[in-house]
Amino acid sequence: MGTRLDDIQPVILVDTREQMPLPIEACETQTVCLSCGDYVIRGFSDWTNPAFLVERKSLGDLAGSLTDPRARAVHEVRRVYAGFPVPSVAH
Repeated sequence: MGTRLDDIQPVILVDTREQMPLPIEACETQTVCLSCGDYVIRGFSDWTNPAFLVERKSLGDLAGSLTDPRARAVHEVRRVYAGFPVPSVAH
């Protein structure tokens, strides 16, 4: 028999540079150095398959990052958008 969906326990990978990680209690978390994004699901998302990725920004940081063409965030957003079939930004 195959694995049941109820038996799968996702692990959220949190970037080491995340200064105040979100409190995630519903599943296991591990702190690792991510090449892109602040949060991904292990085995489901990585830079070669960015099916789900969260880049966390305050509204002020996002506005500043998107208006300064030299900002690292602009380059990160472009890389993420290039890999996603339907990118979205939420706050």
